[in-house]
Amino acid sequence: MRRVTQIDQESGEELGGFVAVIRPKQKSSFQRHFTMNQAALITIANELNHDQIRVLMALLADLDYENYIQVAQIDIADALKMQKTNVSRA
Repeated sequence: MRRVTQIDQESGEELGGFVAVIRPKQKSSFQRHFTMNQAALITIANELNHDQIRVLMALLADLDYENYIQVAQIDIADALKMQKTNVSRA
């Protein structure tokens, strides 16, 4: 098996750790998308009520590539035509 390592060029010392290869992000042909555990969907369907599912879908719509969501409750309320208190409760 081939072993790849890092060497300090000044001291010649072998550095611990590992070499990480980070590829540039690729554009998806599906535009914006995310990956989700399918087994969790049945749990969501059984345990969340209608408003909770609507708010979850709105949050997932704003989810970015790094799983970061920053959206105000009032924006969700406006988009879903719900009262802000109901969004907060959901």
